[in-house]
Amino acid sequence: MSQNLRNYVQTIYALDAVVKRAPQAGWNAQSPCEAWTAREVLGHYMWGLQRVTALASGTPTPGELAEAKVAGDDPQASWARTRDGVLAALDQPDVLAKVIDGPFGPSTIDDFLQIHTMDGLLHTWDVATSFGMEAHVPPALAEAGTAMLTAAGDAIRGPGLFAAAVDAPADADAVTRFVAIAGRTPS
Repeated sequence: MSQNLRNYVQTIYALDAVVKRAPQAGWNAQSPCEAWTAREVLGHYMWGLQRVTALASGTPTPGELAEAKVAGDDPQASWARTRDGVLAALDQPDVLAKVIDGPFGPSTIDDFLQIHTMDGLLHTWDVATSFGMEAHVPPALAEAGTAMLTAAGDAIRGPGLFAAAVDAPADADAVTRFVAIAGRTPS
């Protein structure tokens, strides 16, 4: 198992812990993502997992759907199916070496997982914050996400991407620094 896959699986289970603790009635709560509810943030990330599942298994990638429709009426059940599907698709021989057409050109699935991990960490925090819960984002992964976003610079800023970075206190922990550089206001 590669380090990228380890980090990706750890991220999936961090979000899984949030989804399992979330009250079923609260999925329409506003998230830290300005235009999305908790349901829509989860649906957005689930669509990404479904895309990874398709890329890994060689099946057609899912068409674009409204984020709320991806999460459905029972986000916890939809999440469990999506989570299990991506983990099964990635548990195949040589799948990580498969070359795909990624967002920045051709890459291996293993390299693509690194980008998708950062997105999952941030959305774990978003969903948890929507419910007033602690996200339990692993600090080492938050540090790696901060480094990735810092290296990307302004290329990640703009409509449909990340907002401008927010100042974090000098003594902020790794997760606070991560969400701040992603343009979220740490709680």
